[in-house]
Amino acid sequence: MHDEVDDVVALRRRLADTEEQLGELQQRLTSRRHLLRLSGAAAVGAAAAVVAGTGAAEATTGTMQYGNTNNAGADETELSGSSSLFTLRVTNSNQLASTVMAVNSSAGTGLEARADVAGTNARGVDASVNGTNGYAIAATGGRAQLYLSQGFDAGPAVSATHSVGEVAVTGNALWFCVTAGNPGTWRKVAAVETAGSFHPIATARVYDSRWNNILPNVTKGSMVVGNASRLVYCDDQRALDTGLVTTADVVPAGATAIAYNLTLTQATGQGFLAVEPGGASTYWGSAINWTANVTSVANASVAKLDSQRRISVFIGGQAGAHTHFIVDVVGYYR
Repeated sequence: MHDEVDDVVALRRRLADTEEQLGELQQRLTSRRHLLRLSGAAAVGAAAAVVAGTGAAEATTGTMQYGNTNNAGADETELSGSSSLFTLRVTNSNQLASTVMAVNSSAGTGLEARADVAGTNARGVDASVNGTNGYAIAATGGRAQLYLSQGFDAGPAVSATHSVGEVAVTGNALWFCVTAGNPGTWRKVAAVETAGSFHPIATARVYDSRWNNILPNVTKGSMVVGNASRLVYCDDQRALDTGLVTTADVVPAGATAIAYNLTLTQATGQGFLAVEPGGASTYWGSAINWTANVTSVANASVAKLDSQRRISVFIGGQAGAHTHFIVDVVGYYR
């Protein structure tokens, strides 16, 4: 019986020793985890700073906390690295979440990326998507979804090796590189002096000198050689017989030019009509010609518009020759 009691006492002592050893191990693990948290916090300081909110106490060096709001105050956090892979990597497995969110509560920039190292492959931002789904970059909202500003060291004016797919802004023009090379082959996509994109429309009659109704902004009657030029509004589609407006602004505000058919009818003698932008003081070439015994003829052309979507029509030729004319718009540039 005495021996059994001794055995129990010995077992209790061993159990107490084991519990003490477990306690020491637990303390060591806790300390190591704390150190790992501190070192990890320093490594992700820049990423965590972008989600800082108001009301949080300012964090001192080394006290950044995961799962909490950290306020760096007016301090800057810099993360440097020399790895050939990446300096900072942040992952999120939730398909509905953002991996990194950069927020600026004032009028500044939410996220700024810059490459300070000169080189043909240097990139401020390099975005890609693995697989065939998703978008490398998605821009939404704001005054505009994308803003490209002129760079003094970018675009077709730079004597350097360019790649197919480059887009650049120089002066007031947007350019796209279609052939690689030095400087490569560039196409002007848009500019103030270009017409814009062509918008084909169903044939819309905008003018007929034979109309008899009282129509605002419509000068009627045939044109006679020696008369002044005639302003023709090309904005509204009108009924073939009456000239009344059927569709307003078929050529919208901001249009720079029209593609049109010009028809002469009831012509006498021989002469020509010239078409120039609205308000032009003279002409530089004919748009359509007719000869004796030709009473009707048509021709298609393109004409620049003035800011009020007008063209000026001039007549020339044999003294006393005259003609009615019709303008049908088939498309516009904007």
